[in-house]
Amino acid sequence: MADYGAVPTHDAEEAQQPASQQESHSCLVNLKNKILHPRHRKSAITAWVVVLAITATIAISLHYSFLPDTLDPHHGDDVNSVCRSDRSSFIALMLSIFLGPLGIDRLYLGYVFIGIIKFLTAGLGGILWVVDIVLLVFGDLPDHNGCWLH
Repeated sequence: MADYGAVPTHDAEEAQQPASQQESHSCLVNLKNKILHPRHRKSAITAWVVVLAITATIAISLHYSFLPDTLDPHHGDDVNSVCRSDRSSFIALMLSIFLGPLGIDRLYLGYVFIGIIKFLTAGLGGILWVVDIVLLVFGDLPDHNGCWLH
C-alpha cells in the first residue's frame, strides 16, 4: 500500500497495465532504440538506397517493355514524325532534382494530377522523385501531350 501523498513510480503504473500491453510497449521502445542507434542508422539508409535503386530499375524496365516501337523517339529515321515539345528537358531535370518531391517538375510538364500527388506525399516518399529523375536523364518522360522534350 502506498503512503499518503506518495507519488506513484513508473513500476506501479506498469503493474496496472495488462502483460500484453507491457510487451508491445517494450517491443516498440526496443525497436525505436535500435533504429535510432547510429550503427543501425547506416544500414537503414543503405536499405533505403537499395529500395530506391530497385524501384528505378523496375520502372525503367517496365517503361521499355510496354513502349511500342513506333513511339520510341530513338528508333525512327524520320525526324519530323516525332512530336517535339516546347518545354526544355534541362529545365525539367533541374526542377526534378531540386523541387521534385514538391511535384513542380510534373506540373511543369503538364501532369497536374501526378504533381499534386507528389506534393501531398513528398514524391511518394522519394520513390517517384528518383524515378522521374532517371526518366528525365534518359529522355523518356514526354510532356502531357506525348511530345518529347527538346
